[in-house]
Amino acid sequence: MIKQIRAIVEQITKPMRDRIFMLIARGVIDAVNDTGGVQSVKMSLLADEVRDDLERFQNYGFTSTPFAGAEGVAIFPGGNREHGLIVAVDDRRARPKDIPPGGSAQYGGPEGAAPTALVKTLADGTVHLESVATGCVIEITPAGEITLGGAVEYAAIASKAEARIAALEAQWAAHEIFFAAHVHVPTAPPTVPIVPFVPDTSVIASSKVKVSL
Repeated sequence: MIKQIRAIVEQITKPMRDRIFMLIARGVIDAVNDTGGVQSVKMSLLADEVRDDLERFQNYGFTSTPFAGAEGVAIFPGGNREHGLIVAVDDRRARPKDIPPGGSAQYGGPEGAAPTALVKTLADGTVHLESVATGCVIEITPAGEITLGGAVEYAAIASKAEARIAALEAQWAAHEIFFAAHVHVPTAPPTVPIVPFVPDTSVIASSKVKVSL
C-alpha cells in the first residue's frame, strides 16, 4: 500500500520536479550574435542539448562578446527550456588571476589566451592600465602620481623633454648674445633689445610624472 501511494505521489509531482530540475543549467558557448539590442547566444547544455537564441543580459554600461568555448550559466523561467536567459559568462582560459581583494579588472585578448589589454582598479584607488602586447603601462596612484612605463611612453616623454630643453637653451643663447654685445656707454642705450628670461614652468608642473624603464 505504501509503495502504491509513493508511486502515485511521484507520478503527480514528476512534472513539477522536472521543471525544477530544468530551471538552471551551465554550458559552453558555441556562438554569439551581437547584432541585436540583446546578445543572442548558442549554447551546449546537457548531452545532446543545444539551445539557440538564448538571450544574454549584461550589466548596464558594460558589454562584451565572449569567444566560443567560454562557459555560462543559463536560467529557464518556469523550467521552460524553450526560453532561456544567460545571466553569467566566464572564460577560465583568459581571466586575469591574482586580483587582490577589493580589486576589479576589465580585459581582452585573443581567443583562448591570456589577455593582451588590461585595466585594473584596486581597493586603495590605484588605476592600472596595461598593454601586455607592447609592455606599456600607465598607473595612477591615490596621491595623484602618474607612473609611465614602456618604450612608447618613454619615447613620447623624452621627445617633449628635449623640446623643452631646446626652448630653454634658445632663451639662454639670447641672453648670451645680449651680454656679449653690451657696452657700457653712458650716452648710448644698448642696441640689442633685452629679452626677458621666463622659465618654462611646464617642466615644474609635470614634475609628478615618473618614468619607469
